[in-house]
Amino acid sequence: MHELQQLGERIALCDERVWDELELNEETREAMRNYTRLNREAKRRQAQYIGRLLRGYDYHALSGFFATREHARRHRDALAAKLPSWYRGLVSGTLAWEEIADQFPEVDSTKFAEALSGIGRVDPEFLPIPPKEKKQKKLWLMLVEALPRVG
Repeated sequence: MHELQQLGERIALCDERVWDELELNEETREAMRNYTRLNREAKRRQAQYIGRLLRGYDYHALSGFFATREHARRHRDALAAKLPSWYRGLVSGTLAWEEIADQFPEVDSTKFAEALSGIGRVDPEFLPIPPKEKKQKKLWLMLVEALPRVG
């Protein structure tokens, strides 16, 4: 029961688009909306009520939804952490696009190669992240925008 209450509190704090993805019924949605408006003790009781409502749902599917989102978020964060060094390597010529292209399947390799060739080689020590120059910024934004989206 406590697991359902905790899961319910977590769902209640999410955006309603998440509720759409979880296909919550209107009674559960209304309980979630009320949860965010209440004070501490009332929230505790509301969480118990939400836990009861969630008994009608597949607990593993609901918790799996969050596990999948968390995995995707960690993957995105790991890519984002590598982005500055990849970018510097690409711009300085020490890294080839082909070495990291599989990390960015949404990027059009032809357009990216054109943008990269338009920059010329730059000393990575003097390259601010994010870049200021227009051509360099275009390349940076192509990578940033291609990072996987997380719910």
